Amino acid sequence: MGLKKTKAGATLTLRGRGKLMVGSVNQLASGRIHLVIDQASAAAGVTSARPTAGGVRVTSVRQGAATVQISLQLEAGWTLGSIDPFSGGTRVTFRRS
Repeated sequence: MGLKKTKAGATLTLRGRGKLMVGSVNQLASGRIHLVIDQASAAAGVTSARPTAGGVRVTSVRQGAATVQISLQLEAGWTLGSIDPFSGGTRVTFRRS
C-alpha cells in the first residue's frame, strides 16, 4: 500500500497478485471513505501503516475473514476520484476540489 501526492490530488496504490476488487463507502459530510478489498489479505506492515499525502490520511487498516478494510479521512475540499484495477492491484485516486 502506497499513498502519494499527485498534481491533481493523491493516489493510493494497493498491490496484489492480480486485479483487486475494491468497494467504497463515501461519507460526504464527515469526509470519511471506507474501502473494502474482497478476497484479500494484508501483511502486518500494511495493517499498521498510516500514510498521509496532500489532504488524504489513512486512519485504519483491518484484516477481516476474507477482506481488508481501509478507512481514510479527507480534508475539506477533497473527494474520491476513481478506483481503477490494474494487473498488479488497484489505484484509488483522490482529487482536490
